[in-house]
This record gives sequence, C-alpha cells and structure tokens, in this order.
Amino acid sequence: PGLIPVVGLAEAGPGIFSSDGDYPPGVSDIYLSRPNGLKDISAFGVRIEGDSMFPAFKPGHMVVVSPNMEVQDGDICVLFIKGVGNIIGEVKCLGNGDTLIIKYNADNIKIEKEKIVWSYPVVWHKRK
Repeated sequence: PGLIPVVGLAEAGPGIFSSDGDYPPGVSDIYLSRPNGLKDISAFGVRIEGDSMFPAFKPGHMVVVSPNMEVQDGDICVLFIKGVGNIIGEVKCLGNGDTLIIKYNADNIKIEKEKIVWSYPVVWHKRK
C-alpha cells in the first residue's frame, strides 16, 4: 500500500496492530505517503508531541517507525517503557544490558532492559 497511518506519540501502542485512539488497526484520520524503499507493511507514522528531542524533532514533526527492523545502538527510536509510557529518544546500549535513552532537550533516561516493552527505530522523518 502507498499510505501509512499516523498516530500521536502518546497513542503509539505496539504498532498499529492494536487499536489506537479508537481507530481499528491500520486506520487513522491522518496518513503519510510510504517512504521510498520502505517495505515493512507494519510501519506507521508518529506525530511528535513535546520538545524533548528539540531541535532534531519539534512538536508536529512526523516520523515513520518500522516495527520489523532491529534497533541498533545509536538509532533514534520510539519506545514503550513500563511505568513511563511512550517516548522517543536516541538509544545507547550500555555494557551491563541497560539502555540509555538520550533526550536532546531533557534529562536522559537509564532503563533496565526488561522494562522496555518494545522499541521501533525511526526510519524516516518529515518536518511540518
């Protein structure tokens, strides 16, 4: 398909597989054109809320995440953290198995691996 659904960061559940914002899976009121070369049929867009990643991402920017791609050290990802919720940040793998989530305009967050429910790498972004 040529379009992918967009959800708000606060609503970005484990992909578009679950219901988001009262929409059935794969449905939204906002869509983005599928970025060239992105083959992941589960990819979805996320509207950035807040300024913790400023100036790289501002409120209203759109990013596309790919649930079927493996997260690599240094990737910017959307993550769901137990007790924290959905966040976006740059992922740094620490030697002890923990993860450091680097926030460009807020305090970094050190997370134990077992608290990360899911993490999807950002594969494309669009400024508003």
